[in-house]
Amino acid sequence: LEEDKKSIPILTLEVEKEGKSLETATFEGNSYFILGAHRRKCHYVMEHPSISRLHSAIIHDEENGPQLIDLGSKAGTTLDGESLQNCVPTQLKSGQIIRFGMSTRSYKVNIDYTVVQKRFEQEQRNLQKDLQILQKLEDPNIDQETLKTTLGLVKQDTVYVGNLAYSVETPDLEEMFEDCGKIKSIRIPSDFSSK
Repeated sequence: LEEDKKSIPILTLEVEKEGKSLETATFEGNSYFILGAHRRKCHYVMEHPSISRLHSAIIHDEENGPQLIDLGSKAGTTLDGESLQNCVPTQLKSGQIIRFGMSTRSYKVNIDYTVVQKRFEQEQRNLQKDLQILQKLEDPNIDQETLKTTLGLVKQDTVYVGNLAYSVETPDLEEMFEDCGKIKSIRIPSDFSSK
Protein backbone atom coordinates (compact mmCIF):
# COMPACT_ATOMS: atom_id res chain seq x y z
CA LEU A 1 0.00 0.00 0.00
CA GLU A 2 2.89 2.39 0.70
CA GLU A 3 4.10 1.91 -2.87
CA ASP A 4 0.59 2.67 -4.18
CA LYS A 5 0.46 5.92 -2.20
CA LYS A 6 3.71 7.06 -3.81
CA SER A 7 2.06 6.90 -7.23
CA ILE A 8 -0.80 9.22 -6.25
CA PRO A 9 -0.44 12.86 -7.38
CA ILE A 10 -0.92 15.78 -4.99
CA LEU A 11 -4.27 17.46 -5.60
CA THR A 12 -5.06 20.96 -4.36
CA LEU A 13 -8.28 22.95 -4.44
CA GLU A 14 -7.94 26.74 -4.47
CA VAL A 15 -10.98 27.99 -2.58
CA GLU A 16 -12.44 31.33 -3.72
CA LYS A 17 -15.54 33.33 -2.85
CA GLU A 18 -16.62 36.28 -4.99
CA GLY A 19 -13.15 36.44 -6.56
CA LYS A 20 -11.34 36.51 -3.21
CA SER A 21 -8.93 33.66 -2.36
CA LEU A 22 -9.81 32.04 0.96
CA GLU A 23 -7.53 28.99 1.27
CA THR A 24 -5.86 26.13 -0.54
CA ALA A 25 -6.95 22.64 0.48
CA THR A 26 -4.33 19.95 -0.13
CA PHE A 27 -5.19 16.29 -0.69
CA GLU A 28 -2.23 13.90 -0.56
CA GLY A 29 -1.08 10.60 0.91
CA ASN A 30 -4.41 8.79 0.57
CA SER A 31 -6.28 7.04 -2.25
CA TYR A 32 -9.61 8.75 -1.40
CA PHE A 33 -10.97 11.81 0.42
CA ILE A 34 -14.51 12.47 1.66
CA LEU A 35 -15.82 16.04 1.54
CA GLY A 36 -18.92 17.18 3.41
CA ALA A 37 -20.37 18.57 6.62
CA HIS A 38 -19.65 15.63 8.96
CA ARG A 39 -16.69 16.63 11.13
CA ARG A 40 -15.56 13.11 12.08
CA LYS A 41 -16.14 11.26 8.81
CA CYS A 42 -14.90 13.85 6.30
CA HIS A 43 -11.31 14.63 5.34
CA TYR A 44 -12.40 18.12 4.31
CA VAL A 45 -15.28 19.80 6.13
CA MET A 46 -17.60 22.37 4.49
CA GLU A 47 -20.06 24.33 6.63
CA HIS A 48 -22.61 25.77 4.18
CA PRO A 49 -26.20 24.69 5.12
CA SER A 50 -26.72 23.05 1.70
CA ILE A 51 -23.75 20.71 2.13
CA SER A 52 -24.68 17.09 2.93
CA ARG A 53 -22.96 15.20 5.72
CA LEU A 54 -21.09 13.06 3.16
CA HIS A 55 -21.38 15.25 0.08
CA SER A 56 -18.65 14.22 -2.38
CA ALA A 57 -15.49 12.18 -2.68
CA ILE A 58 -12.22 12.51 -4.54
CA ILE A 59 -10.70 9.14 -5.37
CA HIS A 60 -7.57 8.10 -7.20
CA ASP A 61 -8.11 5.70 -10.07
CA GLU A 62 -4.94 3.96 -11.34
CA GLU A 63 -5.95 4.28 -14.99
CA ASN A 64 -7.79 7.62 -15.05
CA GLY A 65 -6.16 9.56 -12.19
CA PRO A 66 -8.17 11.70 -9.74
CA GLN A 67 -11.95 11.35 -9.96
CA LEU A 68 -14.76 13.37 -8.37
CA ILE A 69 -17.92 11.58 -7.18
CA ASP A 70 -21.12 13.08 -5.82
CA LEU A 71 -22.22 10.79 -2.97
CA GLY A 72 -25.97 11.33 -3.47
CA SER A 73 -25.95 14.81 -1.92
CA LYS A 74 -29.23 16.74 -1.68
CA ALA A 75 -27.98 19.92 -3.36
CA GLY A 76 -25.58 18.29 -5.82
CA THR A 77 -22.05 18.92 -7.08
CA THR A 78 -21.04 20.67 -10.31
CA LEU A 79 -17.81 20.45 -12.31
CA ASP A 80 -17.29 23.35 -14.74
CA GLY A 81 -21.02 24.12 -14.44
CA GLU A 82 -22.17 20.58 -15.26
CA SER A 83 -24.09 18.67 -12.57
CA LEU A 84 -22.56 15.33 -11.61
CA GLN A 85 -24.69 12.20 -11.56
CA ASN A 86 -24.92 10.53 -8.16
CA CYS A 87 -22.17 7.97 -7.51
CA VAL A 88 -20.67 8.24 -11.03
CA PRO A 89 -16.92 9.06 -11.07
CA THR A 90 -15.87 11.97 -13.28
CA GLN A 91 -12.23 12.57 -14.17
CA LEU A 92 -10.63 15.72 -12.73
CA LYS A 93 -8.20 17.95 -14.63
CA SER A 94 -6.17 20.95 -13.56
CA GLY A 95 -8.03 24.24 -14.03
CA GLN A 96 -11.53 22.82 -13.59
CA ILE A 97 -13.93 24.49 -11.15
CA ILE A 98 -15.97 22.51 -8.60
CA ARG A 99 -19.00 23.85 -6.72
CA PHE A 100 -20.72 22.04 -3.86
CA GLY A 101 -24.42 22.51 -3.12
CA MET A 102 -25.69 26.09 -3.07
CA SER A 103 -22.42 27.47 -1.67
CA THR A 104 -21.01 30.49 -3.53
CA ARG A 105 -17.49 29.17 -3.01
CA SER A 106 -15.62 27.81 -6.00
CA TYR A 107 -12.84 25.20 -5.86
CA LYS A 108 -10.22 25.36 -8.60
CA VAL A 109 -8.49 22.01 -9.23
CA ASN A 110 -4.71 21.68 -9.48
CA ILE A 111 -3.10 18.25 -9.95
CA ASP A 112 0.65 18.00 -9.33
CA TYR A 113 2.33 14.91 -10.78
CA THR A 114 5.87 16.04 -9.80
CA VAL A 115 6.17 13.54 -6.92
CA VAL A 116 4.96 10.69 -9.12
CA GLN A 117 7.36 11.67 -11.90
CA LYS A 118 10.33 11.80 -9.49
CA ARG A 119 9.44 8.36 -8.15
CA PHE A 120 9.31 6.86 -11.64
CA GLU A 121 12.59 8.54 -12.60
CA GLN A 122 14.23 7.04 -9.48
CA GLU A 123 12.81 3.62 -10.34
CA GLN A 124 14.19 3.99 -13.87
CA ARG A 125 17.68 4.82 -12.50
CA ASN A 126 17.51 1.79 -10.19
CA LEU A 127 16.52 -0.46 -13.11
CA GLN A 128 19.40 0.88 -15.20
CA LYS A 129 21.82 0.08 -12.35
CA ASP A 130 20.41 -3.43 -12.09
CA LEU A 131 20.76 -3.86 -15.85
CA GLN A 132 24.42 -2.81 -15.70
CA ILE A 133 25.05 -5.34 -12.93
CA LEU A 134 23.37 -8.09 -14.96
CA GLN A 135 25.44 -7.20 -18.00
CA LYS A 136 28.65 -7.50 -15.93
CA LEU A 137 27.52 -10.83 -14.51
CA GLU A 138 26.93 -12.21 -18.02
CA ASP A 139 30.62 -11.70 -18.86
CA PRO A 140 32.16 -15.24 -18.86
CA ASN A 141 35.63 -13.79 -18.12
CA ILE A 142 34.63 -11.93 -14.95
CA ASP A 143 37.17 -12.35 -12.15
CA GLN A 144 36.21 -13.09 -8.56
CA GLU A 145 37.07 -9.61 -7.17
CA THR A 146 35.01 -7.84 -9.85
CA LEU A 147 32.14 -10.24 -9.15
CA LYS A 148 32.27 -9.48 -5.41
CA THR A 149 32.39 -5.73 -6.05
CA THR A 150 29.52 -5.91 -8.56
CA LEU A 151 27.34 -7.80 -6.08
CA GLY A 152 28.24 -5.42 -3.25
CA LEU A 153 30.03 -8.10 -1.26
CA VAL A 154 33.24 -6.07 -0.74
CA LYS A 155 33.06 -4.32 2.61
CA GLN A 156 35.07 -1.40 3.85
CA ASP A 157 37.63 -2.81 6.20
CA THR A 158 39.49 0.28 7.40
CA VAL A 159 38.73 1.71 10.83
CA TYR A 160 40.13 4.94 12.22
CA VAL A 161 40.48 5.08 16.00
CA GLY A 162 41.32 8.44 17.51
CA ASN A 163 41.95 9.93 20.96
CA LEU A 164 44.10 7.03 22.12
CA ALA A 165 46.52 7.39 24.97
CA TYR A 166 50.18 7.87 23.93
CA SER A 167 51.01 4.61 25.69
CA VAL A 168 48.78 2.43 23.41
CA GLU A 169 50.72 -0.07 21.30
CA THR A 170 49.87 -2.55 18.53
CA PRO A 171 49.19 -5.54 20.87
CA ASP A 172 46.72 -3.39 22.86
CA LEU A 173 44.72 -2.61 19.71
CA GLU A 174 44.85 -6.22 18.51
CA GLU A 175 43.39 -7.35 21.82
CA MET A 176 40.75 -4.60 21.75
CA PHE A 177 39.51 -5.53 18.23
CA GLU A 178 40.04 -9.33 18.25
CA ASP A 179 36.27 -9.97 18.41
CA CYS A 180 35.77 -8.05 15.12
CA GLY A 181 37.62 -10.61 13.01
CA LYS A 182 41.04 -10.92 11.43
CA ILE A 183 43.10 -7.72 11.57
CA LYS A 184 45.12 -7.13 8.39
CA SER A 185 47.31 -4.32 9.72
CA ILE A 186 47.56 -1.64 12.37
CA ARG A 187 49.26 1.69 11.76
CA ILE A 188 50.13 3.93 14.69
CA PRO A 189 51.72 7.34 13.96
CA SER A 190 55.16 7.52 15.52
CA ASP A 191 55.85 11.24 15.08
CA PHE A 192 54.99 12.37 18.61
CA SER A 193 56.15 15.94 17.97
CA SER A 194 53.21 16.52 15.59
CA LYS A 195 50.59 15.52 18.18
